[in-house]
Amino acid sequence: VLISALHIRKHCLHHNAKEVLVQCTLRILFVVPLYAICAFACVILVVEPHRWSLLITAVREVYEAIVLTSFVCLIVEYFRGAKALAATMSEEEVPHLFLLRPFLRRRAPGSDFVGFVLIGILQYAFVMLVVLVADCLLWNWKMRVPAEVHEGIWDVVNTTTSALLSTVLQDDHVLNITQRLYDFDLFLIPKGVKMMSNGIAMYCLLLWYERLLGLEKTKDAMMAIRGVHKFLCIKFIVLLTLWQEAIMKLLVRIDAISTNFITPRTKGKDTMDWEPEQVGEAVVNILICLEMLLFAEWHRYAYSYKEGYKEGVEQDELGREASLHEEPSYLTEVEINSSEQTEEEEENDEETVCHMKWCIDLTGIQVMVRNIWTLRAAANSQRKAIRLLKKQMCRGDGQVDEIKLRYAFETFDVDKKENVTSAQLKFLLAEGGVISNDNELQVFSKAELASKSRMGKDEFIELVQGLVRSRDAIE
Repeated sequence: VLISALHIRKHCLHHNAKEVLVQCTLRILFVVPLYAICAFACVILVVEPHRWSLLITAVREVYEAIVLTSFVCLIVEYFRGAKALAATMSEEEVPHLFLLRPFLRRRAPGSDFVGFVLIGILQYAFVMLVVLVADCLLWNWKMRVPAEVHEGIWDVVNTTTSALLSTVLQDDHVLNITQRLYDFDLFLIPKGVKMMSNGIAMYCLLLWYERLLGLEKTKDAMMAIRGVHKFLCIKFIVLLTLWQEAIMKLLVRIDAISTNFITPRTKGKDTMDWEPEQVGEAVVNILICLEMLLFAEWHRYAYSYKEGYKEGVEQDELGREASLHEEPSYLTEVEINSSEQTEEEEENDEETVCHMKWCIDLTGIQVMVRNIWTLRAAANSQRKAIRLLKKQMCRGDGQVDEIKLRYAFETFDVDKKENVTSAQLKFLLAEGGVISNDNELQVFSKAELASKSRMGKDEFIELVQGLVRSRDAIE
């Protein structure tokens, strides 16, 4: 905790990056002291009859999702926003894993793929909030509701289950099933939901990060900020805490955990034997305390306060350079005073907005939702433009409206030079039915070769006109 606190203090005092990047970094760094304090508290309270450790663990797991969201926001803002990142990642289609391809739809390079990945990661945060509410309700049910009510509800469930199953099963099987239902821990339901949601989020994060390291442009930028270490810090924290608990529950279930543990001897109090579940929970939390010491040192290297995030602040530097090259203007004293007053008001408004954003978006979820909304709107606009383009081509008069073609081109993920990758165009045109045979594919391949995998508006218009001529020739 002390190591992380000193590191966080250095970030607050000596950072030289944009405010949003610093906020994301601080949320990530707070995971170590929060995890360590929560795990230590759970070890102390593991034998408490009120089972406070369940609520503490639930809160810790919610912050785990916040850290994952903050990491994604950090990378997106580092690449100057979601739209800029989508344009950078539109050079090649990213396929799903072989076993998942029959179940998951292919995604177009660019906004469609990045939006899909961010949704898959963000759902973990919302699921963990639901799990937190479920854990609190179950804890209140177990701790606050009298045992007579529990037994009465169980009698109703037992009677109903026995009546339904006795018609198809023998009495011995019905008795075994009802006994298992009686011994079933309701807290396993939110745990199972959490594991499924975590698997989806980790798959999307791995798919996205593999693509970031696979492209030359993004790979160099990620290496400049030690992106691999940043990624592994997050992934190991999430996976270790999840699977350690799962493995320990399995060991408890197969009676592999010793029960020869007693509470410390205190004056005036009798010692108590530890249950196997309590031993497993204590072992997991002790491991987390030890692991957080390693992660605290790892964070000092992966999230160094000396990093400037040059890619993230490059636009601000360009803006300052441009202002230096502007010609000086000669103003009157009144104009100077009014301009100074306006600048002061703008600075005050910016400070107010920054403080409001800091207070409202403490988790990074708001930024993620805004990025997803932008990307999904862009992906829908692209498919809508392709449908309009197909209608134009199917009129049969051999003519296409260049204004509508330019509108369609503007919906794609263009780079700084107003060019779009041929990979994104090829996917969307093929998906929308604009490219439907070998002749049209050959026309596209020639245009792709001539434009060196990136097309501007003029090349795109020529491509569409070539596709129209090819279709008319076949007809």
